[in-house]
Amino acid sequence: MAEIMRNQGVFAEGAPLPNDAKKMALGIMQVSNGLALVDAAVHRVEHNAKMVLAPTAEQRYVAVLSGQLLCMIGDECPPFNAGEVWWLANQEAVLINKSGDDAIFLEVIVKAYE
Repeated sequence: MAEIMRNQGVFAEGAPLPNDAKKMALGIMQVSNGLALVDAAVHRVEHNAKMVLAPTAEQRYVAVLSGQLLCMIGDECPPFNAGEVWWLANQEAVLINKSGDDAIFLEVIVKAYE
């Protein structure tokens, strides 16, 4: 999986996503009834590491590809398991990897109809 991570130094910033990740991002956009795909990127969170997702003006979805993440949003901290897709709206979220291995997720930002 490491070879598909655009933002981890394997691909240059702004490089296109691999076909499978792009298809998944477009599928999430369709299911969410989005107007346009703003951005999509594959991220890796190392064991016992955190990643902060800053608030965005658009709708954010997280598809966990492998591992398990805890997501701190305000007072809540639900587990995000592999195979699940979560809607984070436009809130700040902190993803924490408490699984034994690295966790990999696809972040999809979609412009919603107003």
